[in-house]
Amino acid sequence: MKHNSTVIAMILITSLGSCQNKKPESKTKAEIDIVEIESEVKSLNNTFDWSIPHQLKKQLVSNLKNKPNEIDNSIILFLDEYEKLRTDFNEILFDLNNYDSLNEFAFKRDTANNKNAYEFYQLAENNGFIIASSEGMIYLAKNTDYIKSDLAELIDSTSIEFLNLYCQEIENVCCEDAAIIISEQELVKRAFLWGNLLEKTHGLEYQSVAESEFNNYLSLIFNGLDNTPSFEWQTKKFNKTRFNLMIKIIETHPDSKASKIFKEFTQLLVSEDFKQTDKIDEYLMNI
Repeated sequence: MKHNSTVIAMILITSLGSCQNKKPESKTKAEIDIVEIESEVKSLNNTFDWSIPHQLKKQLVSNLKNKPNEIDNSIILFLDEYEKLRTDFNEILFDLNNYDSLNEFAFKRDTANNKNAYEFYQLAENNGFIIASSEGMIYLAKNTDYIKSDLAELIDSTSIEFLNLYCQEIENVCCEDAAIIISEQELVKRAFLWGNLLEKTHGLEYQSVAESEFNNYLSLIFNGLDNTPSFEWQTKKFNKTRFNLMIKIIETHPDSKASKIFKEFTQLLVSEDFKQTDKIDEYLMNI
C-alpha cells in the first residue's frame, strides 16, 4: 500500500513539474502582425492635427462674411489650401512604417468588426476627409460635404454652381485606368455645363478651373482615352453616340459655348465621313 502511495506521489510531482515548465503557446506571425497593425491604426488618431481642416473652414466662413465682394478669391484660396493639407496628410500616411500592412490587415477587413480601423474612418470623415482606396491602397480623399458645409447662405449663385460642378468631379470621377467611366450622355453634359460656367466666370478666380475642365471634356469627347477612344477600333470611325449627343446639344442650346465648338467639329466629321483623317488631326491639334 505504501509502495502504491509513493508511485502516485511521484507521478503527481512529475505532472506538476511538467505543467510549470510548459511554455505558453507562441502566437503566429499573422496574429502578431494584426496586433501590431491595430496598435498602428489606433495611433493614427493622434498622428494628424485634425484641428487644421476646421481652422480652414472657419477662416473661409470669416472671409466670406467680411469680404462679400471677394467670394471667388476666398473659395479658391480655401480649395488650394485644402488640397495642400490633403497632400501633406497623405505623405504622413504613406510614410508610416506599417502602411502596407495597414492596407492588408486593417482596411481590407470588415470595419464593423475592426474597432480601430472603423474609428479612423469616422475620425477622417468627421474632420474634412474620407478614406478612399486605389488598387488596394488607402489614402485620404476630399470630402464634398466638408467643402460645401456652412456656405449656402454666404455665397452667390455662380459660386454655388461652381462648387456643385467641382464636387461632382470628386464624387463621380470621369476617368480611371486610361478609360472614360461615366456614360456618354454624362460626358457630353459635363462639357456643356463647364462651358456655360466658363462664360459666367470671366474675370473671376473660377475662370481658370472652368476653362481647364471645359477643355478637358472637349478632349475626352473628341479624342477619348487609350481604352475608350472616340474613333472606334473596329469601325475606325467616330463614336456615333457621342456624335448624336453633340448634335442634340447644338439643337437644344445653339448659343452655348459647347454648341459652337461641337458644331465646328461635327461638320468636319461629316465632311470626312467620320474618319480620323489628317484634317481631323490638324483640327484637334489646333483646338
